[in-house]
Formats: sequence, structure tokens, C-alpha cells
Amino acid sequence: MTLDTREVDEWIAEMTRQGWTHHYFPDREAPIAMASTFWHAGYVDVIQLFDHADAFAYRAPMEQWSGSGADPFKPAAVVWLYGGNPIWTIRATLGLPLPGSAQAPTMPEPPPPMCEVLPGIATKVRAVVIRPNTPSGYSADVVRQVPRNPVER
Repeated sequence: MTLDTREVDEWIAEMTRQGWTHHYFPDREAPIAMASTFWHAGYVDVIQLFDHADAFAYRAPMEQWSGSGADPFKPAAVVWLYGGNPIWTIRATLGLPLPGSAQAPTMPEPPPPMCEVLPGIATKVRAVVIRPNTPSGYSADVVRQVPRNPVER
């Protein structure tokens, strides 16, 4: 997968300006998949990019740092989903009404099978996580310690 087209890069830059966290599998230079997350109160928006033709997004009810072990890439339910080319998928997700607004999606449904693709990739490779700048100005690349296979500890 290459995410080097100018328009996709511009949309990813816009997501970064809005505070999205980006996860590159296995790395930023040659990703086979990329996922971005944005946490709201009680929900997470997730966009997964697999190549220039395939992208998938959803909003899932989930609390950040809930201590429940909730994984934004393994939602128990979704309240909205969209799939298509990366640009339209990003635009549709960024255009979603904020949770809590009258127009925001709230009806939970079981996650579709597509939600299982990224967790499958994550069991084989580690992810590089690019976090947005925080109010304190701190930003860092962090390697998410994901075992290469389920037996590895």
C-alpha cells in the first residue's frame, strides 16, 4: 500500500490538524495498512486505509481509557459505517455530526466482518503510532507493542 498521492496526504494532514491519531502497520514509510482514531466522549471514530482504492470507517460506542480493555479496532458495536475510496471515506467521517447532537448516529449494530481485517494484521506486525500535538506541545512516535504472533510474549 502506498499513501503518497497528494490528495490523500492533504486529507491525512487535515485529520492531523483536527487531532486524529494515526497508526501505521508496520511503519509509516511502507504501510500495508493505516488506521486513524479520534476519540469523543463515549465514542471513537476510526478510519482504516488499505490502499488507494479501499478504505473503511466507523463510529463505535467506546470510552477511551475505560480500563475495560476496549480496543478501537475491535468494536463490539458500531453506530455508523462507510466504505469506499479513501478520500470519500475520510470526507464522510469528518462530516459526521458530533456525538450528542440531534443528527448524530446512535443505533448500535453488530460490527461488519471488515472490522476483523486490521486486528488480523496487528497480530502479525507492530504498529507505529503518530499522536497529534497536545496542548503542552508534546508529540511523539510511539511503537505499539503488539506481539508478532499470539504466542510471542
